[in-house]
Amino acid sequence: MKNIFNFLKAVLFVFLFAIISVVANAQKKYPQIQQVSLRAPADIKIDGNAKEWHNTFQAWTKVDKMFYTISNDDNNIYLIVGTEGPNALGKIMFGGITFTISHLIDKKKRENDAGNISVTFPVTNIAKGEVLVNGDYKYFGNLMNDTIKNKKEIDSLYFTMNKQATEAFKLIKVKGIKEIDDTLISIYNTTGIHAMAAFDRRIHYTYELAIPLKYFGISVNDGIKFSYNIKLNGPTQTVAYTNPNARGLPNMDVVGPPDNFQHIDPRMYFQNYPSDFWAEYTLAKK
Repeated sequence: MKNIFNFLKAVLFVFLFAIISVVANAQKKYPQIQQVSLRAPADIKIDGNAKEWHNTFQAWTKVDKMFYTISNDDNNIYLIVGTEGPNALGKIMFGGITFTISHLIDKKKRENDAGNISVTFPVTNIAKGEVLVNGDYKYFGNLMNDTIKNKKEIDSLYFTMNKQATEAFKLIKVKGIKEIDDTLISIYNTTGIHAMAAFDRRIHYTYELAIPLKYFGISVNDGIKFSYNIKLNGPTQTVAYTNPNARGLPNMDVVGPPDNFQHIDPRMYFQNYPSDFWAEYTLAKK
């Protein structure tokens, strides 16, 4: 009996060591903030698919629970974001991602600078977001217990979620671009701003955005460092807390936090409140 107990302890130690090593390697592989300037792949396509990047990213932000890469060519700046799991996905579905560019790098001034420009995508609504996250995604989790047995159901859900996403993600919100009069533009626009998001067969979410550099008034030859902000907005409507034990987005009929907030799933707080970060970037030359 003692030998079995010692054996189990050894197995547990090896298992824990492996977990720690995996986490350490992941943190080493992906810094929280992108560290390099990067040329976009020549075959880059804004389609919600990271295949031209070989499904790798430049950074992992543990607060926002997302991977991301910023890159550029001579004409555009690109943002690609990847998420795994329902929590970050929920925040994006309920409020989209806002990508802001500031010419300033002063941390005290850049956030509210009048010269900032920003693009938000997707622009959807609570109901459509909740269907994708609290309906389709949770159902998908059950199917993954046996991917071989449930292959047809997984494929069907994959196509269904992307169809729903295509129907929901039709608008882009722009702010601070003087050449564009409308604040809401179609994804099928002539401004050169392109955005698309889609799910893969593991129901990982990939978001891609391209913005022409001409709107920033900068060139790859300038060698100028500027600031960017990536913000996961969360719900754009007032959130109510009618069910303290609810998971996901609560009902939308009462304003204010609950008295017994300590019983609320912290993942719900994450989904319902914005999170963001600032960093700097210099356009990469050829």
